[in-house]
Amino acid sequence: MIANNTLYKDKDWLFQRYWTDSLSPSQMGKLSNVTRHAIIGQMRRRGVKFRSASEARLLSLTRRPYWDKRWLYRKYKKQKVSIYGLCKLCSCCPSIIKHWLHRYSIKLRTKNEADKLKRKADLKRYYGSWWNRLLLVLRDMVTSFKKYF
Repeated sequence: MIANNTLYKDKDWLFQRYWTDSLSPSQMGKLSNVTRHAIIGQMRRRGVKFRSASEARLLSLTRRPYWDKRWLYRKYKKQKVSIYGLCKLCSCCPSIIKHWLHRYSIKLRTKNEADKLKRKADLKRYYGSWWNRLLLVLRDMVTSFKKYF
């Protein structure tokens, strides 16, 4: 790759992108049109410290929440979020979510269970807003009625 600019050679730019913006060397390389190896080399030459292994792991957990067994279990089993819903949350494909569910021995829902949840969500979406509005109107009527008595 040929660099369009020499920003990646600037110590302040490297520090800002790596520590403040939490970008990886690969992401920084894409920004400046160079390889990650060029970024790593410049960081070493300029004296920019690298993250420790534990800091890198924590950062990757924030980017890939499905790596966390408790988060995945809570979302899938307790909050009943579908695999496709988890995909939207994590910006990934269903096969990745299925892989991590299997890896953590979290039992997948049967088709029947998934259909029941989908129907329940559809009913809630269809009737939920209407029902909530009706309850609000009734509550207002009751409170206004109480004012007179």
